[in-house]
Amino acid sequence: MSLYHEAAAVLSSGPASAGGNLRARVFGNKTLTSSPTQVYALALETCKWSRVLRDVVENAHILQHEKKVRGCGTRVQGTPSGADRHHS
Repeated sequence: MSLYHEAAAVLSSGPASAGGNLRARVFGNKTLTSSPTQVYALALETCKWSRVLRDVVENAHILQHEKKVRGCGTRVQGTPSGADRHHS
């Protein structure tokens, strides 16, 4: 489970605060307990599919039922998170 938490932490830290692109933030983070390669792959795929994931979460009304759920690219207010900045 820490893999998902670590990927979320990398994605929620913006480039201004962490400095650099996604790859630099993951591989430069020496506090990761999971494999940096796995964290990078998960974060990259999450960014890649963030728009689809956001649509699924919004259309399924997940946030109305589970208040603690926060995914990449989706916030309770409906504004895009830092992950959308990395979407290419």
